[in-house]
Amino acid sequence: MTSQHRGALGRPLAVALIAAAAMACGGKREGGDHTAAERAAINRDLQKDADDLHRIAVTRARVARPDMRDKPITCATSNVDIQFVAAEKAIYTASYACGVAPWKPGQAPPFATPTIKVEVLKDRSTWKIDSFL
Repeated sequence: MTSQHRGALGRPLAVALIAAAAMACGGKREGGDHTAAERAAINRDLQKDADDLHRIAVTRARVARPDMRDKPITCATSNVDIQFVAAEKAIYTASYACGVAPWKPGQAPPFATPTIKVEVLKDRSTWKIDSFL
């Protein structure tokens, strides 16, 4: 094969490889943006369940520390983790720090740190709690 033929074959191949690389990079960037948008949507959609999740955290704190059962307990969300297991299914894990009211994070160490883990499913455009794990 002459160098003229190699050049004629090499240019379209190079263009195809550059286009494929650009699409792959763009797809990853878009996928990251999509994942971030879905995480934000989960956080937004679960806001309506925030009071219930807070009550569950308080109950778990009382179970963990029976000596605190009769005291007013307050809990604050300390960490949220969202792991996608499918396009429309994720595991939402919220960790809480709890203390005797009027306790606030940073004032003193929490006496309990309950964690709530739920499976969330996307129903059309809304994320909803499917089950507790």
